[in-house]
Amino acid sequence: EVRGKTEEEVERYISEAEEEIDGLLQEDQTNARAGYMQSALNVIINQKEYLAQLKQDRNIRGEYVNPLGYSMLIGENGKETVRNDMLLQLFLIAVLFGGYMAYENQSGMTGIVNSTAKKVRGMNRAKAVWIVCGTVIISVLFFLVELDNVTGRIGLADLDAAVQSLQYLEKVPVKITLWQYILAVWMGRTILLTAAGFLAAYCSSRCRSVRSGILVSVAVIMLPALLLGGFIL
Repeated sequence: EVRGKTEEEVERYISEAEEEIDGLLQEDQTNARAGYMQSALNVIINQKEYLAQLKQDRNIRGEYVNPLGYSMLIGENGKETVRNDMLLQLFLIAVLFGGYMAYENQSGMTGIVNSTAKKVRGMNRAKAVWIVCGTVIISVLFFLVELDNVTGRIGLADLDAAVQSLQYLEKVPVKITLWQYILAVWMGRTILLTAAGFLAAYCSSRCRSVRSGILVSVAVIMLPALLLGGFIL
């Protein structure tokens, strides 16, 4: 309710809300609506104090931003959801590319493909392009689905606000906007997924069957992700 308001308007809003809460409590000390309003007002007051400190310490003008949609999309309160999405993407990539190279070994195509150095280079380039395109497509599809879910349920306002407007992103060292930060996070995750795709293809190339290639790739990629997911995802 304070999004887009000036400091004077926010001060007036807080003062009016406090008067309304006092009036409700005078009528009934256990008024549930007063308790709800006080909780919401405490969030606004905390954010107001944080933005004032941000301006003083780092000369960054933050905005009053609802953090819920952003936390669902890039982490913090929705961190578990984001982590689960990344794990699912890693699993799909491990399965998709895990049998990719192993199929050549299983079908006996390796000798044909490796008959000339020119063919080897051409096939390797084609495989690399396929891995990059495949991982980017998976990453884009998952991101668009989650973006649609967040914007449909909650919305993403103030994309041009400074990223430090969100308290849990206070330590971001550069002055960028929220949409730039979201883009950077997506690019970082896509790079991680692409690296996983190449790792799965390498594991697959060392296996003699599609099944073993998939099993080895899933194990090599998913075990570290599950054990260290809180640090790398």
